Amino acid sequence: SAMEYTLSFTNTASKPSHPLCAVSPMDLLFAPGEHSGTLYHFEGGDDIRNAFNSHTTIFNGTNGAPVQLVSKQGRSSNGVLPYFALQAPSGKALLVSVGWTGQWALSITSTAAGARVLLQHPELCAALDPQESLRSFRVFAVWADKLEVQDLFNLHRRFILSAGATRGGKLLAPVAGYLGGGAGSMGGWQTQSAFLSLLKSLDVGIEAFWLDAGWFKVRSSRLTVGCS
Repeated sequence: SAMEYTLSFTNTASKPSHPLCAVSPMDLLFAPGEHSGTLYHFEGGDDIRNAFNSHTTIFNGTNGAPVQLVSKQGRSSNGVLPYFALQAPSGKALLVSVGWTGQWALSITSTAAGARVLLQHPELCAALDPQESLRSFRVFAVWADKLEVQDLFNLHRRFILSAGATRGGKLLAPVAGYLGGGAGSMGGWQTQSAFLSLLKSLDVGIEAFWLDAGWFKVRSSRLTVGCS
Protein backbone atom coordinates (compact mmCIF):
# COMPACT_ATOMS: atom_id res chain seq x y z
CA SER A 1 0.00 0.00 0.00
CA ALA A 2 1.10 3.58 -0.57
CA MET A 3 -0.01 7.06 0.45
CA GLU A 4 1.13 10.57 -0.49
CA TYR A 5 -0.03 13.81 1.14
CA THR A 6 0.98 17.38 1.99
CA LEU A 7 -0.04 19.21 5.16
CA SER A 8 -0.95 22.85 4.43
CA PHE A 9 -2.22 25.84 6.41
CA THR A 10 -4.11 28.97 5.31
CA ASN A 11 -5.11 31.88 7.51
CA THR A 12 -8.63 32.83 6.41
CA ALA A 13 -9.11 35.33 9.26
CA SER A 14 -8.70 39.10 9.03
CA LYS A 15 -5.87 39.20 11.57
CA PRO A 16 -2.57 37.34 12.03
CA SER A 17 -2.85 33.78 13.28
CA HIS A 18 -1.46 32.35 16.45
CA PRO A 19 2.08 30.94 15.94
CA LEU A 20 2.31 27.58 14.25
CA CYS A 21 4.82 25.60 16.32
CA ALA A 22 5.69 21.92 16.76
CA VAL A 23 4.05 21.05 13.42
CA SER A 24 3.96 17.28 12.87
CA PRO A 25 3.13 16.16 9.31
CA MET A 26 3.24 12.54 10.52
CA ASP A 27 2.28 11.15 13.93
CA LEU A 28 1.37 7.49 13.82
CA LEU A 29 1.63 4.23 15.71
CA PHE A 30 3.77 1.74 13.81
CA ALA A 31 2.94 -1.95 14.23
CA PRO A 32 0.51 -1.59 17.19
CA GLY A 33 1.32 -3.94 20.04
CA GLU A 34 4.97 -4.31 19.03
CA HIS A 35 7.44 -2.32 21.07
CA SER A 36 10.67 -2.94 19.18
CA GLY A 37 12.02 -2.92 15.66
CA THR A 38 14.79 -1.76 13.35
CA LEU A 39 15.25 1.67 11.79
CA TYR A 40 17.11 1.76 8.46
CA HIS A 41 18.59 5.15 7.60
CA PHE A 42 21.41 6.71 5.59
CA GLU A 43 24.20 9.21 6.13
CA GLY A 44 23.43 12.54 4.52
CA GLY A 45 25.59 14.35 1.99
CA ASP A 46 27.86 16.53 4.13
CA ASP A 47 30.80 16.52 1.71
CA ILE A 48 32.49 13.79 3.76
CA ARG A 49 33.87 10.36 2.97
CA ASN A 50 31.10 8.35 4.62
CA ALA A 51 28.22 10.25 2.96
CA PHE A 52 25.36 7.95 1.88
CA ASN A 53 26.49 5.08 4.15
CA SER A 54 23.64 2.91 5.40
CA HIS A 55 22.88 2.46 9.11
CA THR A 56 20.61 0.27 11.22
CA THR A 57 19.40 1.36 14.65
CA ILE A 58 17.44 -0.87 17.02
CA PHE A 59 14.58 0.68 18.99
CA ASN A 60 12.83 -1.12 21.85
CA GLY A 61 10.66 -0.48 24.87
CA THR A 62 13.30 -1.29 27.46
CA ASN A 63 15.59 1.73 27.20
CA GLY A 64 12.85 4.39 27.13
CA ALA A 65 14.93 6.85 25.10
CA PRO A 66 13.56 7.89 21.68
CA VAL A 67 15.55 7.25 18.53
CA GLN A 68 16.03 10.50 16.64
CA LEU A 69 17.17 11.64 13.20
CA VAL A 70 17.61 15.35 12.44
CA SER A 71 18.93 16.97 9.27
CA LYS A 72 21.34 19.89 9.63
CA GLN A 73 22.19 23.38 8.40
CA GLY A 74 18.88 24.06 6.68
CA ARG A 75 19.15 21.14 4.21
CA SER A 76 16.95 18.08 4.03
CA SER A 77 19.83 15.77 3.06
CA ASN A 78 22.63 17.13 5.25
CA GLY A 79 23.51 14.73 8.07
CA VAL A 80 20.77 12.27 7.14
CA LEU A 81 19.05 11.47 3.83
CA PRO A 82 15.32 12.33 3.74
CA TYR A 83 13.96 8.80 3.76
CA PHE A 84 13.96 5.89 6.21
CA ALA A 85 12.41 2.48 6.78
CA LEU A 86 11.09 0.66 9.85
CA GLN A 87 10.60 -3.06 10.36
CA ALA A 88 8.92 -4.79 13.29
CA PRO A 89 9.69 -8.35 14.49
CA SER A 90 6.44 -9.54 12.90
CA GLY A 91 7.70 -8.42 9.48
CA LYS A 92 5.53 -5.32 9.19
CA ALA A 93 7.47 -2.65 7.35
CA LEU A 94 7.08 1.06 6.63
CA LEU A 95 9.14 3.32 4.36
CA VAL A 96 8.75 7.11 4.48
CA SER A 97 10.33 9.75 2.23
CA VAL A 98 10.23 13.46 3.05
CA GLY A 99 9.64 15.94 0.21
CA TRP A 100 11.20 19.06 1.66
CA THR A 101 14.20 21.30 0.99
CA GLY A 102 14.76 22.37 4.60
CA GLN A 103 15.35 20.70 7.93
CA TRP A 104 13.24 17.85 9.25
CA ALA A 105 13.28 15.66 12.33
CA LEU A 106 12.19 12.10 13.14
CA SER A 107 11.53 10.68 16.60
CA ILE A 108 10.62 7.05 17.34
CA THR A 109 9.43 6.34 20.88
CA SER A 110 8.41 2.94 22.22
CA THR A 111 5.11 3.18 24.09
CA ALA A 112 2.76 0.72 25.75
CA ALA A 113 0.69 0.66 22.55
CA GLY A 114 3.61 0.33 20.14
CA ALA A 115 6.23 2.51 18.44
CA ARG A 116 5.20 6.13 17.93
CA VAL A 117 6.64 7.65 14.73
CA LEU A 118 6.75 11.46 14.85
CA LEU A 119 7.89 13.53 11.87
CA GLN A 120 8.33 17.24 12.66
CA HIS A 121 9.57 20.67 11.61
CA PRO A 122 12.34 21.14 14.20
CA GLU A 123 12.55 24.94 14.04
CA LEU A 124 9.23 26.13 12.62
CA CYS A 125 7.32 28.60 14.78
CA ALA A 126 5.60 31.26 12.66
CA ALA A 127 2.36 33.20 12.46
CA LEU A 128 0.46 33.65 9.20
CA ASP A 129 -0.80 37.00 7.97
CA PRO A 130 -4.39 37.19 6.68
CA GLN A 131 -4.84 35.03 3.55
CA GLU A 132 -1.25 33.80 3.84
CA SER A 133 -0.58 30.09 3.25
CA LEU A 134 2.17 27.73 4.36
CA ARG A 135 2.78 24.19 3.28
CA SER A 136 4.57 21.50 5.21
CA PHE A 137 6.41 18.37 4.09
CA ARG A 138 5.27 16.32 1.17
CA VAL A 139 5.15 12.85 2.71
CA PHE A 140 5.22 9.62 0.72
CA ALA A 141 4.77 6.37 2.64
CA VAL A 142 4.81 2.73 1.53
CA TRP A 143 3.99 -0.11 3.88
CA ALA A 144 3.44 -3.86 3.87
CA ASP A 145 2.51 -6.57 6.40
CA LYS A 146 5.38 -8.87 5.49
CA LEU A 147 8.15 -7.70 3.19
CA GLU A 148 11.93 -7.58 3.30
CA VAL A 149 13.25 -4.04 3.64
CA GLN A 150 15.18 -4.22 0.36
CA ASP A 151 11.97 -5.23 -1.42
CA LEU A 152 10.19 -2.34 0.28
CA PHE A 153 12.79 0.12 -1.04
CA ASN A 154 12.32 -1.33 -4.54
CA LEU A 155 8.53 -1.01 -4.21
CA HIS A 156 8.96 2.61 -3.10
CA ARG A 157 11.16 3.28 -6.13
CA ARG A 158 8.62 1.73 -8.52
CA PHE A 159 5.81 3.85 -7.09
CA ILE A 160 7.84 7.04 -7.56
CA LEU A 161 8.84 6.17 -11.12
CA SER A 162 5.30 5.23 -12.13
CA ALA A 163 3.84 8.39 -10.58
CA GLY A 164 6.47 10.70 -12.04
CA ALA A 165 6.97 9.08 -15.43
CA THR A 166 4.71 11.60 -17.13
CA ARG A 167 4.16 15.24 -16.29
CA GLY A 168 1.94 17.33 -18.50
CA GLY A 169 1.64 14.53 -21.05
CA LYS A 170 5.41 14.39 -21.61
CA LEU A 171 7.49 11.33 -20.76
CA LEU A 172 10.32 12.07 -18.35
CA ALA A 173 13.33 9.81 -18.16
CA PRO A 174 14.08 8.50 -14.63
CA VAL A 175 17.54 10.04 -14.63
CA ALA A 176 19.31 12.09 -11.97
CA GLY A 177 22.73 13.60 -12.51
CA TYR A 178 25.28 15.53 -10.51
CA LEU A 179 27.91 17.65 -12.20
CA GLY A 180 30.26 20.08 -10.56
CA GLY A 181 33.61 21.80 -10.68
CA GLY A 182 35.92 23.22 -8.09
CA ALA A 183 35.61 26.76 -6.85
CA GLY A 184 37.10 29.18 -9.35
CA SER A 185 36.82 26.69 -12.22
CA MET A 186 34.47 27.10 -15.16
CA GLY A 187 34.69 23.40 -16.07
CA GLY A 188 31.69 22.47 -13.97
CA TRP A 189 29.41 25.09 -15.53
CA GLN A 190 30.49 24.12 -19.06
CA THR A 191 29.82 20.45 -18.33
CA GLN A 192 26.37 21.23 -16.95
CA SER A 193 25.55 23.22 -20.08
CA ALA A 194 26.59 20.26 -22.25
CA PHE A 195 24.46 17.91 -20.10
CA LEU A 196 21.39 20.13 -20.58
CA SER A 197 21.99 20.28 -24.32
CA LEU A 198 22.16 16.47 -24.44
CA LEU A 199 18.85 16.04 -22.61
CA LYS A 200 17.15 18.57 -24.87
CA SER A 201 18.44 16.82 -27.98
CA LEU A 202 17.07 13.48 -26.74
CA ASP A 203 13.70 15.12 -26.03
CA VAL A 204 13.35 13.27 -22.71
CA GLY A 205 12.23 16.30 -20.74
CA ILE A 206 13.61 17.98 -17.64
CA GLU A 207 11.56 18.23 -14.46
CA ALA A 208 13.99 20.35 -12.45
CA PHE A 209 17.54 21.67 -12.67
CA TRP A 210 19.43 23.17 -9.72
CA LEU A 211 22.51 25.34 -9.50
CA ASP A 212 23.84 25.26 -5.97
CA ALA A 213 27.11 26.85 -4.89
CA GLY A 214 26.34 26.52 -1.19
CA TRP A 215 29.40 24.40 -0.44
CA PHE A 216 31.86 27.03 -1.62
CA LYS A 217 33.56 29.22 0.98
CA VAL A 218 34.25 32.00 -1.53
CA ARG A 219 31.26 34.36 -1.66
CA SER A 220 31.78 36.04 -5.00
CA SER A 221 28.68 36.73 -7.07
CA ARG A 222 29.38 33.86 -9.50
CA LEU A 223 29.89 31.31 -6.76
CA THR A 224 26.75 32.02 -4.78
CA VAL A 225 24.07 30.99 -7.26
CA GLY A 226 21.16 29.60 -5.30
CA CYS A 227 22.49 30.84 -1.95
CA SER A 228 20.77 33.26 0.34
